[in-house]
Amino acid sequence: MKLKRETSRAKQAFRDYYSLGAERSLRKLYQGYTEDLLISPTKSLATLKMWSRAFNWQARIEEEDRKAQEAWERAQIRKVVEMKEKQAEEGSELQLLGRAVIRDYLGIVKDIMKQRQETGERIPYPPEIIRTISVNTSRFLIIEGAKLEATARGEPKEITEVQIKGNGKQRITSDELRRACRRILDRGSQE
Repeated sequence: MKLKRETSRAKQAFRDYYSLGAERSLRKLYQGYTEDLLISPTKSLATLKMWSRAFNWQARIEEEDRKAQEAWERAQIRKVVEMKEKQAEEGSELQLLGRAVIRDYLGIVKDIMKQRQETGERIPYPPEIIRTISVNTSRFLIIEGAKLEATARGEPKEITEVQIKGNGKQRITSDELRRACRRILDRGSQE
């Protein structure tokens, strides 16, 4: 018997079949229908088999699974992009904080130096400034912030020094080194 179009009952059976997951089978679907676990568009295993063949359920399942996998991958990519954007922003903020700390620290030092010059007295640095602000801390914030931002943006976070035959030492980034190696490999595969 050749079926021309898929009925709403056959469509419902396919949706039920698909929802059974990786361990699905027509027999399990049939059992669900006969045990009244599912609202049944049919109580016939033969009808389920006919619909499965006529409307190509296996190929449709593969297509639905492929679409679901692609949707999951797109969602994962979106999450990674969002995470990298957040990390880049945080890295940039760390750099700003480090610069602000240095600027504030230098401002206080300049004020104290100016007072020393004007009065000739040895004016001590305020202890709370010395305890809470250090140039090393600021330097750390700037460097780590720059690394975090560079990594999140897909940029190199360090420079590699390599010896290139005939050209002496050159400083290049890790990405430039990878691109140069890729070009060499590409040339080799064309020969």
